[in-house]
Amino acid sequence: MNRNAVCLFSFCILPLLTAGQTVSVEDVVALALQKNYDVRLSQNTAAVAGNNNRYAFGVFLPNINATGAYSRNNVDSRNVTFGDVETLRTGAQSTNVNGSAQLVWTLFDGTQMFATRKRLSAQEALSNLNVRDQMMNTAANVITTYFSVVRQVQQRKAIQEQMSVSEERVKLAERKLQVGTGGKPELLQAKVDLNAFRTAAIQQETLIRQLKDQLNLLVGLGLPDTFEIFHNL
Repeated sequence: MNRNAVCLFSFCILPLLTAGQTVSVEDVVALALQKNYDVRLSQNTAAVAGNNNRYAFGVFLPNINATGAYSRNNVDSRNVTFGDVETLRTGAQSTNVNGSAQLVWTLFDGTQMFATRKRLSAQEALSNLNVRDQMMNTAANVITTYFSVVRQVQQRKAIQEQMSVSEERVKLAERKLQVGTGGKPELLQAKVDLNAFRTAAIQQETLIRQLKDQLNLLVGLGLPDTFEIFHNL
C-alpha cells in the first residue's frame, strides 16, 4: 500500500498532550488517525496484503524441495566363542550422509498462476480502500463526538447561568420574607427551582465526562485523563 499517502492524509506530528490542556478538533482527529485501534488494524491488514502482492511473482518461479540426512553411529561389541575366546571391540564408528533435491517448474497450470497474481493485486487494492474508509469513518465519529462535547459544555454554561439567577431569586425571596413583603411559598419555590438546577448541573457534568471518555476511546486513549476543548466556536 502507499503508506506515504496515508501518512500525509492522516496527521502531522502532534505535540505532547498534557493534563488540563485544551485540544482542538484538528488535534483530536490527527491523534485518532494515529492511535485508533480500528485504523491501525486496517493498516496492518493492508500492509500484509501489500507484502503478499509484492512477492506474488513467486507463483511464476519453480519450487525447489531438498532433503538431507546425517547419521553417525558409535558401537561397542563383545563376542565370546565356544572356546571361551572373548573379543571386545569399542568405538566402532560409522557415518552415513545422504541428500536429494527436486526442482519442479510448472510452465502452464491453466492460468491459475495468473489468477492468483490478479487476486493478490485486488486484495491489496481492497485493503487500501478499507484503510481510507476506516480513516474517514473514524474522523467522522471523532468530529461528531467532539462537537457533542462542545454542545453539552454550552448547555452546562446555560444551566450555570440559570442556577445563578435562581440563587438571586432565593436571596430576594428571603429578603422579602424578612421585611414582610413576601411569602413562604415564594421562597420554597425558589429553593426548589435552585435545587433542580443544581441537580441538572451535576447530571450535565456526568454527561460531559462520559462524552470525553468516548472521545478518548476513539483516539486509542491518547488523550490525558483531564482535558478541555475549544467550546467558543
